[in-house]
Amino acid sequence: MQRQRGISFQVRQGLNTGLVVVGSIGTDLRMDYTALGDTTNIAARLQQAADRGHILVSEATHRAVEGYFHTRELGGLVLKGKAQPVKAWEILGARMGRTRMDIVAERGLTPYIGREPEMQVLLESFKKAQAGQGQVVFIVGEAGIGKSRLLYEFRRKVGTDADWSEGQCLSFGQSIALHPVIDMMKRNFHIEDSDSKQAIAQKIERAVLPHGEDLSPLVPYLRYLMSVDPGDPSVLTMDPQQRRGEIFDTLRRLLVRASTT
Repeated sequence: MQRQRGISFQVRQGLNTGLVVVGSIGTDLRMDYTALGDTTNIAARLQQAADRGHILVSEATHRAVEGYFHTRELGGLVLKGKAQPVKAWEILGARMGRTRMDIVAERGLTPYIGREPEMQVLLESFKKAQAGQGQVVFIVGEAGIGKSRLLYEFRRKVGTDADWSEGQCLSFGQSIALHPVIDMMKRNFHIEDSDSKQAIAQKIERAVLPHGEDLSPLVPYLRYLMSVDPGDPSVLTMDPQQRRGEIFDTLRRLLVRASTT
């Protein structure tokens, strides 16, 4: 819109966390399904207090997201309808490569007890991989039973004997098959969500080219994955199935080279 019509478009957001009353409000002529309560009122006031293009969160929301984002404390804000100032923080940007386990580990973990059989399976599979027998291990279980903690402790036991790449997929992203790979690339290339497209392109080159100048033809495909201009028009005009094959080959070559240098 800015480029084509000279129109700038910015939104501001206010977020709060807490209990609300949800239900249908209105008359026979118009019925709305909405949330009511002090929680939503504070969120609305924070939204009104935010500058365009900025996000303000309450103390309750800040406790829930602390560690996942870079924030700036604003102190107490005087909001309409509130007798006392409300503490608020501004969200500056997402922190790179932050998982729930990273945050919990920073805050301190309880002693790790049990899961010896599961840990033994992982360690035995790792030994087989070290011996040249490729292994794939699936860890499946209901939420909250300790899958992430098991992997965290396994990683600590492995230590420097192996490189560790981690990526996440989206529960609603079935059509985004490469999302875990993109997430891994962001972590390994130290790409922040706040980075400009130029900065992303530079980080990709800095991560790839030290493994060999012959890998430079891979850069356009990696830039395409990161939603950056690939710098090679043929990548954009390529048949989608052919481009997907080239991307997989790019990832394969990069992983093989990275594991041998």
